[in-house]
Amino acid sequence: MSTDQASSRLNQTNFANKLKVSRQAVNKAIKGGLIILHGTGRAAYIDMACPMTKAYIKNASVNRHRGKSTKPRSKPAPASTKKKAPEPVPDSPEAIASVEAFTDKQTVERRKLMEQIEKLELENRETRKELIGRKFVQRFMDQLYAVHNGQLKTHGLRASSDVAAIFGVEDAALIRKASDKIDKDMLSVLKQIKREMNAFMKKIGAEKIIDNEAA
Repeated sequence: MSTDQASSRLNQTNFANKLKVSRQAVNKAIKGGLIILHGTGRAAYIDMACPMTKAYIKNASVNRHRGKSTKPRSKPAPASTKKKAPEPVPDSPEAIASVEAFTDKQTVERRKLMEQIEKLELENRETRKELIGRKFVQRFMDQLYAVHNGQLKTHGLRASSDVAAIFGVEDAALIRKASDKIDKDMLSVLKQIKREMNAFMKKIGAEKIIDNEAA
């Protein structure tokens, strides 16, 4: 540790001695969030360059409280000679701004940390197959619709020919008429399938079904 760092990092006892306050007052300030204690155990220290520390030092009458005096109590003065306690000095705008800036920075850092934790948790759950990625769902839906599209659009001709053979019908015009009717019904079903799939994709924030031959 350099000399500059050592001079800017004081333990609680040295900090209390420097400000001429009790160690209890320093502990109270730390617990109250007025001062930040870095590290743990014997290595714990107070950073003199920290904005919170500077604000605490600057606002002595508000943030600091001297320990109880060890001198014997003197006799109470007559009521007529009592002096009013001095009015507390309000925080300076500079001190308030310093504390607010430090608090804002802490909030931003905390949000970043929470986002990193959430991202890691999601990645772990996806690895454990507890979550399915949106791109995977997108690809599956596209493939599923391609199957529907390919099979249903050609179903009319296949079905009409098979039914005509069963009933011994060889009239090409009747077979074609039956094929057109089946194709019309299948196209209606295909459009409904596409609407339902697209509604689901929109709900999960994915793109619409890829359809080169739109129904």
